[in-house]
Amino acid sequence: MSETEKKPNNNRRRHRPKKKSKASGSSNKGNSQGNGPGSKASGKGPNAKKRPNSRNSNNKRRFYKKKKTGPKLTGEDYIAAKYFNLLDQHLNARKKYFENFNLVDKKTQAKLEKNFIESQKTFLAFKSRLNDKDKKLYEEKFENLKLDTTYSKNHDIAPTEHLETNVDPSDIQDPHYLVSQIESDFSDDEEESMGSLDDYKAYKGQ
Repeated sequence: MSETEKKPNNNRRRHRPKKKSKASGSSNKGNSQGNGPGSKASGKGPNAKKRPNSRNSNNKRRFYKKKKTGPKLTGEDYIAAKYFNLLDQHLNARKKYFENFNLVDKKTQAKLEKNFIESQKTFLAFKSRLNDKDKKLYEEKFENLKLDTTYSKNHDIAPTEHLETNVDPSDIQDPHYLVSQIESDFSDDEEESMGSLDDYKAYKGQ
């Protein structure tokens, strides 16, 4: 080896960190607080984009259950299920309306009354929305009921026989007519037959 050839230096040079100036220090401080372009990378600035939480999305997929849909009802089964469903809705709306009457404010009371009336209209209009075939099934199931002939059988009366009744007006008792009124005599009382309607209004201050 000649003296002119130099030996390779395998020792790594140690680079000493340069001292940061005040200007660079302030800029780096601003970047760390989210004011510089470095804030997006750190994810701490106000403009940083939120990363989707893959863990939550996986949990949603895991616990998501598809709604089970049963067989589609048709014919008499559909009519019966729909009929009793609308009936239950109407009965619940009526119960809420009368149970909370004068117990809630006027706005809530008006809402309960509206639900009660609308549920009744929907229930009564159910038959009119059916086709001819389903309407016939509806009449056979809910309107073609047997006659109650218990009273007729006990009294030997034909169920379809029209009975004429003769009732004397004196036999009719008025439940609001007091016993003291029955025993009193008002034949000499002529107060009601005297005067005019204007006199009555003047007496009442109308």
